[in-house]
Amino acid sequence: GFNYCVPGDVSNAAFLIAAGLILENSKFHFKNILFNETRMGFIDSIIEMGAKVKIRKIVEKYKEKTCDIFVSYSRDLKGIVLDSKRVIKMIDEIPIFSIIACFSHGKTVIKGVDELRYKESDRVKAIYDNLSNMGADISLKNDEIIINGGKKLYNTSIKHFNDHRILMAFEILF
Repeated sequence: GFNYCVPGDVSNAAFLIAAGLILENSKFHFKNILFNETRMGFIDSIIEMGAKVKIRKIVEKYKEKTCDIFVSYSRDLKGIVLDSKRVIKMIDEIPIFSIIACFSHGKTVIKGVDELRYKESDRVKAIYDNLSNMGADISLKNDEIIINGGKKLYNTSIKHFNDHRILMAFEILF
């Protein structure tokens, strides 16, 4: 027998990380998260937005790097532009990233989102329809999602299109 640690993935933690950023007075600590530089696009992006995120305890166990992630409420998030290269590094986190963008100040542009139309659902449509129904200032242009943050969001019925990432992203708002 042997012991083996399977670290958590950022894409799974992203939903609770988002909650930590947008819920007043929140502080979250995530332990043993996979620290794979090719999968840290989400973390890099929210840090660029001004999120209060700290990466600590980067260690290598069983040939995998892990880290702890500390997150706290971040009132002063700012909009950013994601190019298609970064979108590829965070393709599964785009639905929850779009929610965070609604709480930022200024414009967030997410470029190169065509691949999102071919996941478990048309995630571009799901993000657009649901955020529009909530009153977000969101538009689509070619293969871009454009979100002007800072607008109050309202409760509505969410259409998840049988896509767990859409469901979990919008669940954070309720």
